[in-house]
Amino acid sequence: MQGLYPGCVSPVKTTLVVETDDAAFDLSTATAGRILARFADGQSATWEADLSDESATAITLTREHEAADVPAGTEGVVYLSAEVDIPAGTVRTNRMAATVLKL
Repeated sequence: MQGLYPGCVSPVKTTLVVETDDAAFDLSTATAGRILARFADGQSATWEADLSDESATAITLTREHEAADVPAGTEGVVYLSAEVDIPAGTVRTNRMAATVLKL
């Protein structure tokens, strides 16, 4: 993942790889995916993501950022997780920490 900062835009992107070893979740059947962000100041965001490299056990989610994705005042730790829609339901990952840089 590249460094995030308020107002960042493409080519800055966030990429998360979702992996599972549970046969009940076939990620190759994914229909949509999102990256969920919880910023240090309490704000949250949902970023629709492009899906790629789909297999039964792994999928890649990529968000090419738009100016409104990372609001001003959100510098510090941001917690990211992924949601992937499959016919059996929605798979959600654990959160991971990243940093929103100061301009």
